[in-house]
Amino acid sequence: MEKQNSCRLDELCKHLTAVDGLLIDVEGHEIEVLESFDFTKFKPLFVLVENNGEFYAREELQRYMRQWGYLLKARIGTYDDVYVCK
Repeated sequence: MEKQNSCRLDELCKHLTAVDGLLIDVEGHEIEVLESFDFTKFKPLFVLVENNGEFYAREELQRYMRQWGYLLKARIGTYDDVYVCK
């Protein structure tokens, strides 16, 4: 497998003034990626996260998102969870 370049979300967003929506699909590293996002600076209206439960329990992601004020609003298909700000 070829190595891919990557960067943290806080680095990617450092010049932005707002983030309206956030979509995360990173094959099992969703919480790690979300941990690199500055929820104190940005409050997206929604966060869509692929979460098939294969790499960690779905409840773990729900707990993580609740600490930032987001509630699970819907599941699209089998894997995609939609969180909205309280």
